[in-house]
Amino acid sequence: MDNYNSSAPMTYSEYRAAGRSALTGRWGLAIGVMVVAALLGGIGSGLSFDFNLDIDADDVHYVFNSDFMDQLVLFLQRFKPLFMFLELLGLVQLIVGGPVMIGYDRFNLHLVDRQEAQFGDLFSAFDIFGQAFWLRLRMLLQIIGWTLLLIVPGIIAALRYSMASYIMAENPGISAGEAIERSKAMMDGHKKELFLLELSFIGWILLSALTLGILSLWVTPYLQATTAVFYRKLAGAQTSQPQQDDWTSNY
Repeated sequence: MDNYNSSAPMTYSEYRAAGRSALTGRWGLAIGVMVVAALLGGIGSGLSFDFNLDIDADDVHYVFNSDFMDQLVLFLQRFKPLFMFLELLGLVQLIVGGPVMIGYDRFNLHLVDRQEAQFGDLFSAFDIFGQAFWLRLRMLLQIIGWTLLLIVPGIIAALRYSMASYIMAENPGISAGEAIERSKAMMDGHKKELFLLELSFIGWILLSALTLGILSLWVTPYLQATTAVFYRKLAGAQTSQPQQDDWTSNY
């Protein structure tokens, strides 16, 4: 296990290097776990898909008066089973995404701590299903609430709550509210640091877009491992002086 107890700050390149080091020799496993975690809603918002293809071609013809639009609707209706499957998948993500998120964080912490990270880590939090589900839902609702005011408060809120799932992963007996409160305290003085660390991946993210998401198979595990390093550094650092928050702390 690497020593993250030092109070000496780490640069963004050092965080990324630590993330890459944690993945050395385990890239295949990390990619496989990430793909399953993403499919089950353990990464990202996990909002359900909402497709409605109950379209009447006559209505489209009335609005657009176009044979092309009629043909387009008929074409899309052929994919209705696929869209129904995506809606079902979205519902599954909403239900199981919380414990999968906690399990995925445990997996990444095991990588960072040089412990035996296993595929089974992904499902290790189903024994705290209720707390994990409520944590994820509460975080999502609060972030959406702040985002409805303005985008920037939503981003700050997301950063402020970002360590809650790691905290619950290591402390499965705590409530969702306590995990969020601990995350808010932990991120005091560090929200800008995490924001800039994630922003340092922008080049990789743009390249992923250019490869139609294929490169994200490598970029996402890299980013997740680096974020786990960031959490471990914050959790391990022992500082005697309280830090002044870098951004407003009302979220």
